[in-house]
Amino acid sequence: MSAAHAYHDQAGDVLAAHAADSPHNAYTDRPAMLTLAGDVAGLRVLDAGCGGGHYAAELVGRGAEVVAVDGITMRLQRMTLESLVTEVLDAGFVLERLVEPRAVETLRAVDPERYERLTERPSFVALRLRRP
Repeated sequence: MSAAHAYHDQAGDVLAAHAADSPHNAYTDRPAMLTLAGDVAGLRVLDAGCGGGHYAAELVGRGAEVVAVDGITMRLQRMTLESLVTEVLDAGFVLERLVEPRAVETLRAVDPERYERLTERPSFVALRLRRP
């Protein structure tokens, strides 16, 4: 899937370009998530909410079989971390790791202000889950 076709509204090209190389995506979000994924060679991976397919492409390049889906009209409600963890545990998953990713050091040279902000107040958590 091309990045431009993953977004279905007028802002599609802008969003796809932003996701490809914005300081947050390129230096915080994507490195943290790919580190969290670990060695994916030979694994089947679901990339839910794949957007432009940036993660899917990287995971395929690392040897994973990837199914990437995105639903632009889907709205996810914000939930507390406790309710999120409870929901995935109740669904039968085992929580292997929970991280609150921080900006990687290389962002400091690219955008020092954003680096400081993201280091002080991370914007997401990431879960690594497995089936027992």
